[in-house]
Amino acid sequence: MFTSGDRKSWITAVADAIMDGGANRPSVTDLLRIIPGQIVTGINDGHVTAAAAFGEARRGDCRAGQEIIINEMLGLLLEQGFVSQDNSGALRWLKPLDGTWQVKVGEREMTLFGQRERRMSRDRSMLGERTESDGSPIGAPGMFASGKSHPFEVEVIGPRGGRETQKLEVHPFALAIPPMTESERETLRASIESDGVKVPLVIFQKKVLDGRNRGYLASVLKKPVEIKEFIGTEEEARRHVAILNLHRRHLNAVQRGMAAVQLFGEEASQQTVEAVGGRPKKDGQKPPLKTATVSGPDRTKEWHAIVAREANNIGLKVTPSGIKALKEVLDAPETRAKAERGEYRSVADAHRDALIEKGKPSTNEIHAVSIGSVFKRLGQCIEHLNAILSDGQMPVGKLPEKISERLNEIERLVPKVRHALRSRRVIS
Repeated sequence: MFTSGDRKSWITAVADAIMDGGANRPSVTDLLRIIPGQIVTGINDGHVTAAAAFGEARRGDCRAGQEIIINEMLGLLLEQGFVSQDNSGALRWLKPLDGTWQVKVGEREMTLFGQRERRMSRDRSMLGERTESDGSPIGAPGMFASGKSHPFEVEVIGPRGGRETQKLEVHPFALAIPPMTESERETLRASIESDGVKVPLVIFQKKVLDGRNRGYLASVLKKPVEIKEFIGTEEEARRHVAILNLHRRHLNAVQRGMAAVQLFGEEASQQTVEAVGGRPKKDGQKPPLKTATVSGPDRTKEWHAIVAREANNIGLKVTPSGIKALKEVLDAPETRAKAERGEYRSVADAHRDALIEKGKPSTNEIHAVSIGSVFKRLGQCIEHLNAILSDGQMPVGKLPEKISERLNEIERLVPKVRHALRSRRVIS
């Protein structure tokens, strides 16, 4: 073989082009026209390959290098029974259109994906996905949730039946809602593919407040949609999203609390600041997510209490203490990411890890053992070990075996004790 470099991309592109050809089976000429534009030619994927095949005079001939790579990858698919070629040169995919297969490229085995698997991967990368069992997200957040997606393009049906193409973005409020499961998304896709989009997209501040999944699938399936404007305040928009969507999802306690904070946190923070006579926020300025001190016995105007009240009004079932603990989680990026992925089953666990990440001891750790007590106990351990060294009397019977076991246990515990003390900032 002359090829080197990113063979995976090239053989995948060749297989996909043949698989997706349908009744119009592609030829080698079609592959040479279609595939190079799909792949960024690396330093070892084009001109170097041409140089190896034709000599240094052809070093800069990327087109010749691409032709060699495509023909070599096609040859592998032909040899291994994935593709056939008739007398006219038309290429036909021999395997089912859905599924996964292993193809040998040199010394490596690479995976090829069928049409359904590729489609589902694209949907997952855009929309995200959560598990069927416990509702926790799978893999990285979707492009919408990560804020890295471009606007998607849909054909919008106007009030008089006219149609116009619009580019839509997803509203940040909608991103507080976890993604669909695979079966939910596939059911929605099948419904839109056969019957179109029956429920209008709800638009707020020129972005999709409700219906991001419907909008995206309508975009890729080329189905028209209707839209309607949400008329109301930002607080009403948050409640609209929560009521419509949160009860469609199976969320654990931590995810419910995170969703509540994302939906109601800013407004609650503003109310708390105003309750203690603080300055109202300027236009466009977000108040800090923190609990202000409220004097007197009435604690209902504290930030976490307001969030919990608003969340419970729509049935989210969260507690003020849980919301307060999640404030630490919000400020700890790694723990927050794990919480949003559904990796915690209790707020206490997420809170503990957030404190450790931020270098703070948890409440239990603060009171469990004082620094003086730790110093005293370590001193007693050292005294006992020194006594062993100075004592000339050798143990008898089964004691040597037990002593060895305890020494092994000490060696195992020392790194853990050191880590625990470092996490509490007792030692450096």
